[in-house]
Amino acid sequence: MRPCLMVLDPSYESIRLSEKIKQLAEKAGKPLYFVLNRTDKIGAHFMMETVGKNHVLASVPSDMEVFRAGFAGEELNVDLPEIESISDFLVTGIGA
Repeated sequence: MRPCLMVLDPSYESIRLSEKIKQLAEKAGKPLYFVLNRTDKIGAHFMMETVGKNHVLASVPSDMEVFRAGFAGEELNVDLPEIESISDFLVTGIGA
């Protein structure tokens, strides 16, 4: 069974949307994992408490180089271990 993956920004709207996506994933019988995006220590802690730590695949810290590349539409060429773990998850696929 292929899992669902959702990227969460540190915002009220993103957390609310995650609740709706969680309901849809449960209804479809799919596991759901979250990538916490643009986090700091406090934000990551709060978001993990909200969505459930066991459902968090990675917490990607706020990084100016990632922001710049994304804003410019350029290829991401940054070495972050969190992004590597997401890539490994997508390539190996839990339950794929």
